Amino acid sequence: MNIKNKATWELKQIVKALGTYELLNTEEENKRLDEARKELRFRKNPNSINEMFSNAVDTNAINNLSTEQLNQVADILAKVK
Repeated sequence: MNIKNKATWELKQIVKALGTYELLNTEEENKRLDEARKELRFRKNPNSINEMFSNAVDTNAINNLSTEQLNQVADILAKVK
């Protein structure tokens, strides 16, 4: 199931339904609940993730990466998108 394709109201219903009695959820349901919560937080403030990432990045470490390492990072980030 792709959470990003769900409407906001659907995500809220998932959180409401699965968040009520989390102890009764299966591992898969807990994963879906976490994904829905993260997606709702992102939709509420999409820049927050970018700000968190930019604040956590050590630019000196990035500047010292080789071209091959930078390409590996780019490949990983492309998959995340």
